[in-house]
Amino acid sequence: MRWFFFVYFCDMNSNLNGVSAELKFCVECLRRGILPSLPISQHSRYDVVVDDGNRFYKIQVKSNFKDIKENQKSFKVNLTTDSNGYSQEEVDFFAVYIHYYKGFFIIKNIGKMSTIRLNLEGKNRHYFNKFEFHSF
Repeated sequence: MRWFFFVYFCDMNSNLNGVSAELKFCVECLRRGILPSLPISQHSRYDVVVDDGNRFYKIQVKSNFKDIKENQKSFKVNLTTDSNGYSQEEVDFFAVYIHYYKGFFIIKNIGKMSTIRLNLEGKNRHYFNKFEFHSF
């Protein structure tokens, strides 16, 4: 528990931002009655496994901690650091934390996605804080 508060309150670099987003996702899942589990290995292609009572889902957590610029209408988030992306067998969903909105966009992995643009008015607005994994 002490680690959570350290991550939440310290001056965060990008690695700590990622850890912070993963912990925020786990807390949100618990608040909603969804059980999160973290892999022991740092080499898994997913960050969290969730059990919503129906089945297990592999989640890759991403984040954007930037402020919105004056003429900016959305946040661009890189979903992968390599050209291969994540297959549907490796990751079921992306949980993308946008600090500006203080919430997550839950996006189903359609395979080999590299980037996504998110805002509360665009085509992905319906996925904001939608933790109903079985309804996708």
